[in-house]
Amino acid sequence: MTMLNVVNDLGMLFPKSDSKRKVRYLEVLCDCGCIFKIQAKHLKNVPSCKNCSYTRMKEISKTHGESNNGLYTSWKAMKSRCLNINNKDYKYYGLKGITVCDNWKDYQSFAAWARDNGWEENLTIDRINSSKNYDPDNCRWLTRSDNAGRKFNEA
Repeated sequence: MTMLNVVNDLGMLFPKSDSKRKVRYLEVLCDCGCIFKIQAKHLKNVPSCKNCSYTRMKEISKTHGESNNGLYTSWKAMKSRCLNINNKDYKYYGLKGITVCDNWKDYQSFAAWARDNGWEENLTIDRINSSKNYDPDNCRWLTRSDNAGRKFNEA
């Protein structure tokens, strides 16, 4: 784990030019060699410099290396519709009780099912029974036009 070491106590400074109160600043050295200024009160909450934090986040996001493919995008959108109250379509899914099975909350599990069940880049996930959840027994892959036509016919 990256460590920050205090190099210099810079004393009481104004955080911004229009600030009315001074705060204590420290000059710190990150394990990576980066030196930067930080408010003393934040020293315990900041594990590393921005460069190291960016590198760590980049590594974390590479767990499966598929974040730029259509399957990952489909999985993320499915989860967001059901679980994210800020998603514009949540009212049609999550608010109506539609959810994603526990196994599919893990991308690798969802991807394995998708590939075993005919997923191709041009297909979208479809719930066979639109009042039931996203799970292996209730989902299949359709073209966008077939899926759109199905929704129109159900309405």
